Parts: sequence; C-alpha cells; structure tokens
Amino acid sequence: MTNCANRGSGPQGGPKDTLPPIVMSCEPANGATQVTSSVIEILFDEFVVLDNPINNITISPPQKKFPNFKTNGKKLRITFEDTLKANTTYSIDFGNSIADNNEKNVLKGYNYTFSTGDKIDSLQISGIVLDAKTLMPKENITVGIHSDLSDSAMLKMPFVRIAKTNKNGEFVVKNMAPGSYRLFALKDASNQYYYGSKGVPVAFYEGIITPELHLHARVDTLWKDASKQA
Repeated sequence: MTNCANRGSGPQGGPKDTLPPIVMSCEPANGATQVTSSVIEILFDEFVVLDNPINNITISPPQKKFPNFKTNGKKLRITFEDTLKANTTYSIDFGNSIADNNEKNVLKGYNYTFSTGDKIDSLQISGIVLDAKTLMPKENITVGIHSDLSDSAMLKMPFVRIAKTNKNGEFVVKNMAPGSYRLFALKDASNQYYYGSKGVPVAFYEGIITPELHLHARVDTLWKDASKQA
C-alpha cells in the first residue's frame, strides 16, 4: 500500500472554542446566607485563568486587604484576608477577569453574592459619571456610598459599598441595605476607597439618597369568550 495517509494535513481538532467558561457549582452557593467561611470555591466546566484581579475585580464592601484569588485547573479559590462583618451582604463583580485557559474567551459580567446574615440585601442605585469639563463619560471611576451623612465622611473612612464605572461612565451600586446614603465618586488609583490625597478628581451628589422597593401590579386584559368556542 502506498500513499495511505496525507502527510500535508493532520487532525484538525474540531471547531474552534468560542464559548466562555460556564459556572458549574459554588461553595458556598451563590446567594447563600448565614455564611461563616472565609473561603469560596467556584468550579467551571473547563480550565480557567484570571486576569489582573486587583484592578479588574470589584468587591463590596471594599476590603482593607484584598482577598487571595487562585486558579487551579477548573477551580477558582477565593480567600478573604479581612474578617467578615456580621449581617452584611458581600458581592464580587468579576468584570472581564475570568477567561478559559486555551482560547481566552471571557466570562463577562459574572457576579457572586453571599451574606453573613439571614438575608441578601437587594436595593441598588445607578447613574453615570461625566467629566465636568468635557461632559464625556469617565471610565474606571470608583463610586461609593456612605451611611454616615456628614460631609467629611469620605475624608476619614472607606465607602460602605462601591462600584466601578464602565466605558460609558455607567455604574450600579448593588446589594444595598435599607437606609439613607450620600453618594461620591473619585479616581481611586491607590484603592484606598476614601478621599485621602489632594488633587484626586472627586465628585459628589448633593442630595441624600434613600433607595426604596416599590411593587407594581398590572391587570392582564386578554380574555376569551367561552360561548363562541367551536
């Protein structure tokens, strides 16, 4: 037998992977309450890598010591270095930091939430941050809230909860507890989560924000005349 194989082309390996990783399970579960463990493990359907977690991942409430993020094959392990606060909802916004190991397909917008209390706080506020001079959207700006309503709160203590603006200047501060808050924004390059250096661009909302939940009922108007059925 001769020419039994084409040496010019080997196995092609099938179609190219274009899908991002899929979360298979979490421990504790996403949305769990009464959490006491400082370690979180997230299992994916394929090997994953993490891109620059300090700059690409937003944790709320902000941490004095950034958690340790470590990938091992299909598993992502997160270890909190700070002591978890009682009766507090924690949220981790992974942004575009998670991708598969081979094709680098990004898992966009993945959020993980848990609570050390008996409920998940679910209120939120959203808005847009613009440059005061150009009125253009500002990206990667830290937006934070304070339950201390004094004007000097942002000068002496970290934000209660935070979010980062996207390329359109949009932000959403999630998982807020009921109450009244002041809203601030600043270019927090050092991740201090408060206004600690002069000359840092800063903004604030003049009023006091009190997020509320409103239930709206709607009556359906479609009906069928049973007397005209065939």
